[in-house]
Amino acid sequence: MRFTPWSELEGLAGVRLIGGPGDAATPPSVRVVGAAFFNQDMGADSPLIGSGRFDGHGVPPDFFSDVDARKCFAYAWDTGEDDPEYLADGAFFPSMLLLPFYAAYDPTIPRYGLDLAKAEEHCRAAWGGRLWEAGMYIAVPREDWLGALWKENIEALNPKFEIDVVDMSAEDSARLWDELRLPWVNNAGYASFPDPYEFMADWYQSSTSFTARLGYVNEEIDRLVALARREFDATKRDEAYRRVGRLAYEDAPFVIMPSIPYRVVVSARVEGAYRNPLFTEVRWADLSKRD
Repeated sequence: MRFTPWSELEGLAGVRLIGGPGDAATPPSVRVVGAAFFNQDMGADSPLIGSGRFDGHGVPPDFFSDVDARKCFAYAWDTGEDDPEYLADGAFFPSMLLLPFYAAYDPTIPRYGLDLAKAEEHCRAAWGGRLWEAGMYIAVPREDWLGALWKENIEALNPKFEIDVVDMSAEDSARLWDELRLPWVNNAGYASFPDPYEFMADWYQSSTSFTARLGYVNEEIDRLVALARREFDATKRDEAYRRVGRLAYEDAPFVIMPSIPYRVVVSARVEGAYRNPLFTEVRWADLSKRD
């Protein structure tokens, strides 16, 4: 996994970075958490699933509805935990889609990481063995960095596996994202009010979450989130949310991406910019031009 390091902007004339490692004025809670969400309902007309069947030239629209197919990709994910530049930028590797300053966050939940032996095990089991026997073809737009990361590792598992990185106009790629017809979709968020329910509703609960728009439903997760929302005992609420995190790990509806401090790039000619952990952008009313 490779990202453009913030260090390339640090020290540039006329540029100031707010947030991140070494910025004592920025609260440590100012972070983004996100994931690569597997699309369990790509639509029969998706142009990225080839034939739409297990015939070596495509995959069915509900390919990721099989938990072993999801875990195959989860174990083929390179988290970038050995990337020194990424770590220098303050990368954190969450165990659940929840900011770690919440009491409900459970750091003991296992995380998926690169393990091609386990990836192969789950690929062989997926769809009753049909995936391994027939092979797969999935296409992704060239600008989809998730596909580029998965391509090498998935194709190494079986010569019948292909992730095709294709050229596509920005308009077509954006339309497929809007229509949620991509094989996977990356999405992220940050705190906007101080309660974990925001994250649990946005990422886990089938009636309101982004994952539900991709075809994922887990009735026990729904029950626990609804229970926690009504529970006044903070200890019981937090425990319910931690159970949600563990269930999601077992189900693998997404692969959690590393979390990075939310940073803002501003002109050195501006003052009054700061980061608030519950406000997602710079407050324009606080800005002024430096003398």
